[in-house]
Amino acid sequence: MNTRANNRGFTLIELMIVMVVIIVVAATAMPNVLGLKHNRPLVNATQQTLSMAQYTKNRSVNDFRAYGLQIATDAGVGGILRVFRGTGPQCGSINVNGEASRTYDINSEYKDPEGIGSSQIRIVETFPQGIELVCFTPDGRVLDAATSQPVSSVLGDQYAAGEAVIVLQRFFEGQPAGIRHNV
Repeated sequence: MNTRANNRGFTLIELMIVMVVIIVVAATAMPNVLGLKHNRPLVNATQQTLSMAQYTKNRSVNDFRAYGLQIATDAGVGGILRVFRGTGPQCGSINVNGEASRTYDINSEYKDPEGIGSSQIRIVETFPQGIELVCFTPDGRVLDAATSQPVSSVLGDQYAAGEAVIVLQRFFEGQPAGIRHNV
């Protein structure tokens, strides 16, 4: 009678091979899992920025008034977006010295995932460069409020019906970290 045939189980070699496979799979997945934790605040800031622009556009059309999206870039703060309601359908009716109808601080919800160092989300660039107030008119146009002209194309001075872009990036200890998000 052969007793070896009745003792079914795993050998030490088989267990070690399975453990090595598990360790390799975990090691390859770890950077992706950690990357999600670091990029989540940037993704949230991107979604909120897009939401602010959509809100501004919708309010303009629904209220038949010009609305302005002010882009305040400050390296110490990261950036603030404010929505201002005009008194009429023209961009000139927007008063940015009044009370904003909606405000979003880019770093308002940001918490450093590691709890170490200095991290923040910043508005690093705008296109066209230097635009501070994007005007949304009731007829659906997107204008540079400073000139009351359609926002220039990112590719040059060609006419482009509102291609304003806000670029966000995460910074860690004052240095750019990760990819840039264009909104």
